[in-house]
Amino acid sequence: HNKVDVFSSNGEYKRSLPAPEDVELAEMFLDTDKSMLFFDLSAETQYIYNFFGVKDEETAAEGSSAKQPIHASFIHIDTENGKEFDRIHLPNDYMINLTQTTINEFMTMVRLAPMRHILKHPEGVLLHTQETDTVFLYNFSNNNLTPVMVQAPSLATMSQPAYLSTFLKTNKYLFVELARQDNEKTNYQHVNLFYDKPSARFYKQKIIWDDFPQKEIFINPSQSSPTQDVREILFVLTVDELTDAYSKNQLKGKLKEKVESMNEDAENDVLVLMKFK
Repeated sequence: HNKVDVFSSNGEYKRSLPAPEDVELAEMFLDTDKSMLFFDLSAETQYIYNFFGVKDEETAAEGSSAKQPIHASFIHIDTENGKEFDRIHLPNDYMINLTQTTINEFMTMVRLAPMRHILKHPEGVLLHTQETDTVFLYNFSNNNLTPVMVQAPSLATMSQPAYLSTFLKTNKYLFVELARQDNEKTNYQHVNLFYDKPSARFYKQKIIWDDFPQKEIFINPSQSSPTQDVREILFVLTVDELTDAYSKNQLKGKLKEKVESMNEDAENDVLVLMKFK
């Protein structure tokens, strides 16, 4: 049976909630202590399973043209008893394929394009799926769904897809991540941008961390989603990355001190929470 286990902020188990049997709960957003929102991953999972058994490139190409759109949904439930408050379906106007496909003599690997489906917004949450060019704002107080950003031209018209995976909003800026499919359609290249509202212009991001100036750091939906705060990003520095940077004398300050205090046989990566003013 599907269930959601609830824990306190200090890790104490509280209770288990029943969840709908017809969904696969993923990405969670805690609205208040009384309700939370999940993205239903079941349709996307089935989307990948439909490729299993493809044996050659010609068959794979035929399958790609015959795909059905993903009818994605979001589930809003009560944290006290698991009651379903609302099930939100985004409009599906056309079929869109944003998968990355790798075919070899042994297997066909299909991965979905990177995307954040739920993101915090001052007035609720932003909802986005890969079968629509529109980002929607969902308001918890009245269950309203309002379009707030539309991509043009439409993804359906692009031979080589490029899309913005929703956005992070501050008073002056919008932080966005542009994902563009490469020529082989096996991977996505990422460009991190910010939109300056006063000048109405886009700029590439460049963030310099004094403790590790060579490290590429970006504010984007993927790195801000764990904290759900545009002023905070969360990322991992691996032991190998830190060891290599230290050997090249690229580290300074507290990060350098941290690496120097690490055991030579250390296996734990370093989790970095970076806060912006």
